[in-house]
Amino acid sequence: MAGAPLDLPAFLDHVASRPDLQERLQGADFSQVSAIAEAEGFQVSRVSLLRAQAEQILSLSDEELELLLDGNVDEVVSLQEFDAYLNRM
Repeated sequence: MAGAPLDLPAFLDHVASRPDLQERLQGADFSQVSAIAEAEGFQVSRVSLLRAQAEQILSLSDEELELLLDGNVDEVVSLQEFDAYLNRM
């Protein structure tokens, strides 16, 4: 499974076009996500999932982290979508 981290981007692209998988992945833990990925033909390790999550957390601003700590996940997502919109301009 040495190449597993390389399959994560491909798996995420695959999931983006599959609402049924998106629904199955909601609330899934790392082991469940890895098993779903394997069933779909991807090798995605729990370590690569944890690393990807850590990288996302580290990329958040202090403001976004404060919102997360206060339980305002929807506001963090909205901030990120707004930033993505600004970056497209």
